[in-house]
Amino acid sequence: MKATDLVKSLSLSSITSEDFKVVTLYKGQNPNVFLIDNFGDGDTRSSSIEPLTILESQDFLAVYNNVPLATPDGKSVFRPDCTYELADDSIVSLYSFN
Repeated sequence: MKATDLVKSLSLSSITSEDFKVVTLYKGQNPNVFLIDNFGDGDTRSSSIEPLTILESQDFLAVYNNVPLATPDGKSVFRPDCTYELADDSIVSLYSFN
């Protein structure tokens, strides 16, 4: 997803600044360590994040509270690259973008 689409999607989804943050996975960083460092202990629920081998870094939009992220046209929702369930049972959905 492109950053411009991301801005449109955030406004259509009524996601507030408290519901998301941007995090970066760097080449050579262990994805499990990346998740724990950014969100704390938890379990990957769907689609684990693969280690980067070609790109130097990958940005992710992390959306809390299981809020769906609408597509820029508002007709459907994006499927997250990864969902991560935290120890307090809350869900973080990760969407990659460039």
